[in-house]
Amino acid sequence: SSGWMKRIMASVQAGDQVLSPVHKSQVLKELAVGLNVEEVSARAKALFQPVTRFLLPDSKTTAFVTKPEGKPEGESEEDDFSEEELLKVIKKGLSNPLPPDTTDIPKELLSIETLKAIEEKLAPTVEAREADDTSQVVRITLSNGMRVAYRQNDNRPNEVRIRLQGFGGRALETIDTQGLAVAASATWVNGGCGGYSPDVVSKFAAMSGITYDASCGSESLTLDLVVQTSVE
Repeated sequence: SSGWMKRIMASVQAGDQVLSPVHKSQVLKELAVGLNVEEVSARAKALFQPVTRFLLPDSKTTAFVTKPEGKPEGESEEDDFSEEELLKVIKKGLSNPLPPDTTDIPKELLSIETLKAIEEKLAPTVEAREADDTSQVVRITLSNGMRVAYRQNDNRPNEVRIRLQGFGGRALETIDTQGLAVAASATWVNGGCGGYSPDVVSKFAAMSGITYDASCGSESLTLDLVVQTSVE
């Protein structure tokens, strides 16, 4: 399901292991062999000493600078990071700030020309059309065999909801193709588009009022898309 896939992706992105609590406890016990309280306490004191100094009454503002252990080849003792160099970098950053990440979001993921080229290549045609006056549902059969049903919702005039559903899902997988249905739903939720990374696509959707989701069942694969529009 989409919820299961989201939990796995969130665990991977957070660096968490996809393990049960029992297995996690077992891994920690194996890694903890040889450690003792004194060793952990001494290491923690050394790591957190710069932070805990802020609590002292006579403490002053401190900048934390990390650097590789040892001298890289070609550097001398004079190349150490000094307070003067730190202030120089800060002044340069304040005078020429980097634009926020939101400005890197493209105005469109695919150009109109690209979409028209796809449309001309596929050349879809309507083979059959049937309208139900009672439910106001219009059913269309396309030349590629795909069946489409749509209805205008007057209660949501500025919203378009699209659901693509392919029958089959995991029930049609074989030994050689097992996992493809789940991979397809994961690609829909976490995949890129138009040469842009999944992160850029996610930001573009958030800024454009677009939401999308996918679910993989035993008998079907469902892709959902909700778009907010400026015209009714």
